[in-house]
Amino acid sequence: MSEKLNEKKWLIIFSIFLILITSLPYFIGFELAKTNDSQFSGFIFGVEDGNSYIAKMLLGQKGDWLFRTPFTAYEQKGFLAFFPYIILGKLASSPDNHVQLIILFHMFRCLGIFFLVFEINSFMKLFLSSLPLQRTAVLISCIGGGLGWISIIALKNIPLEFYSPESFGFLSLFGLPHLCFSRGLMLRSFRMIISPGKDIFNFDRKITSGIYLFLSGLFQPLNIPLGWILIGTWKLYNLVSNKEYKLKDIFMDLFFYLLIPLPFFLYNAFMFLFDPFLSSWESQNIIKSPQPLEYFFAYGFGYFCLIYSTFILKNKPKSKTFLIIWSVLLPVLVYLPINLQRRLADGFWIVLSIFITLFIYSINKPFWRWVLIGFSCLSTIFLFIGSITAVQNHEAPIFQSNDLIKIFNRINEEGKINDVVLAPYSISNILPGYIPMRVVTGHGPESKNLKEIDLFIDRFSQGSVSDEQMQLFFQQFDIRFVIFDASSPGIHNFEDYFLEEKLFENSHFSLYQLNIDEDL
Repeated sequence: MSEKLNEKKWLIIFSIFLILITSLPYFIGFELAKTNDSQFSGFIFGVEDGNSYIAKMLLGQKGDWLFRTPFTAYEQKGFLAFFPYIILGKLASSPDNHVQLIILFHMFRCLGIFFLVFEINSFMKLFLSSLPLQRTAVLISCIGGGLGWISIIALKNIPLEFYSPESFGFLSLFGLPHLCFSRGLMLRSFRMIISPGKDIFNFDRKITSGIYLFLSGLFQPLNIPLGWILIGTWKLYNLVSNKEYKLKDIFMDLFFYLLIPLPFFLYNAFMFLFDPFLSSWESQNIIKSPQPLEYFFAYGFGYFCLIYSTFILKNKPKSKTFLIIWSVLLPVLVYLPINLQRRLADGFWIVLSIFITLFIYSINKPFWRWVLIGFSCLSTIFLFIGSITAVQNHEAPIFQSNDLIKIFNRINEEGKINDVVLAPYSISNILPGYIPMRVVTGHGPESKNLKEIDLFIDRFSQGSVSDEQMQLFFQQFDIRFVIFDASSPGIHNFEDYFLEEKLFENSHFSLYQLNIDEDL
């Protein structure tokens, strides 16, 4: 068997292994839901965001092409965002629409695993010469982690490996397919610049580098400026360090890399600056980096391996300058004064995986190599065991009550597309993934004026809002349905004011339908 065929065979087997391992907790979840009075959400971590991805797919299924979040009733113009999920939703059809959407999501995730594994391997080949080193680096980049497991044991902290898919690799493979594709495409764009020549269909890599960065931006818009910063800094370093390299060479090398993604970058910048809803979204979408100590546990060993490789080992990575520049920029990037700081670590673990692999192979005894690889995977092992435990507990929000789903089905029978439903936050987060209706709360970044609206809903449920406040709120958002927890004290005030009868009721929830014009 040729080395190239052997390499592809290993990548396919490893990808299938990752798919099977990451799919096991979801399979358990669906099986448990069959024997209990509930439905499996399809997600085990980040369930709130997971529900929002299904809601975005439902937008596409009902005919939308632009993104208008169903998690608010404020006016929206439509925005080119979450396009892959909107397109994916168009592959679904009724009945059993929600289950179809979840299955499509996980098929997309499996495809993303294959794509990312192959792209990481191609990226590794730029820096590592031997097949064993490349395979080890791919393994560590996909399922490895830092020393977060020490943070769990000693400090009882939740490490970055458990909640930051940008900082490591496993979480993206486990449940965030758009990050698999965005990261793989960004790495591919880097590869086109670092190793110029001809790409597929004999295109110049200088051109396709810009296409790949643009496509990466469709999945994760922040990857466009991240790619520009990393490649631009590396090229400027080459300009300073190489007297034969001229400014015009940078211009020629990066012309298409900058030009092709530029319109999409400017479109995003313009919309977030001048669109009222998107400005609100940006102000609420806060993903700050944790304290430096957490990054020390996450990346400290990797940086040690980088220093060891740079100053002691003779077997240094090829083209190491780009990797070192990325490593130097990382602490600056993750603490830039923007709301999405943590996102700028995207893909960096792959860099450290290269240096960790070099350190591991500087050890002559295979047994100790495997011990180090095992230690690198400890945080992921803890995370995976925790996910199995979480799904076996059979609790919300991983599982959703059938009583609640019956409420959604009744609304779908009685209402129209984009009708507005008033419900508590937890219910509102689930509803738009099941039926094509809007809510006024339910998702941190996407629900405009979230704090004020949640405060009103809490007071409304407790029966402590006046008739006038109810009237103004219901008129402002054109509320057509109201879902109460069955024990909410506010039900009586609502019934007295709107003179409404229950449309549907079960042991946990009460549903009302109302027509504002008639009631007021």
